[in-house]
Amino acid sequence: MMSNLYFNDPSFEFETRALLGNLHYGCGDIGEVVTTIAGIGDGSASDWVDQWRRLATRVEAVADEALAHGHRVSARGAYLRAAVYFAAAQVFVDGIEEPGDALKVIF
Repeated sequence: MMSNLYFNDPSFEFETRALLGNLHYGCGDIGEVVTTIAGIGDGSASDWVDQWRRLATRVEAVADEALAHGHRVSARGAYLRAAVYFAAAQVFVDGIEEPGDALKVIF
């Protein structure tokens, strides 16, 4: 049996490890991911959704800025990370009080 490294909640631990496993493919940044999970209370769906949405929005703005300045490769990487972070936010959206509101903002 593997020990939990980040969360005691097995679902949160699994999702975190899945995100970390995709870093090699450009689907995230280690600093962004570790900083984000540090702000999430163990088992708190609202923290999970809020923290990942905040990061995704911030990274999307970086991508928009890069694209506006003609830096297409940098924009592509940031848009990929933002998409992954927005997707991560949705994993536990059914555990928050107003899941419909969280979905409307993104889509």
